[in-house]
Amino acid sequence: MPLAEKALCPFEYSLNYNPRRIPAALTEVKCSCQKPSARYMRSHIADCKPLFYNVRVLLFDEECNSFKEHVETVSMACIPVLRALRDIDNDRNLLTVIKAEVPQ
Repeated sequence: MPLAEKALCPFEYSLNYNPRRIPAALTEVKCSCQKPSARYMRSHIADCKPLFYNVRVLLFDEECNSFKEHVETVSMACIPVLRALRDIDNDRNLLTVIKAEVPQ
């Protein structure tokens, strides 16, 4: 069974092609669904989000006479990300001050 069919967040491969770049073709991942399958996540609420990485490439000018180094962001995976169940900005009881005694 292909990895894309076993993943919690289904995905598809796509080709990012630029003839004036070395490498000219970069394989990327695109999430097929906004949410992972409910049967795998049970009671957790999650969204499928792309995971990115930066790759250094060479970009040529219009005439292909010179090139410069460039960093491109490419999606490499589609992962389930759990949603926060509370609104932290409005939760006043989230942080509690605890007084600690320093041992002597």
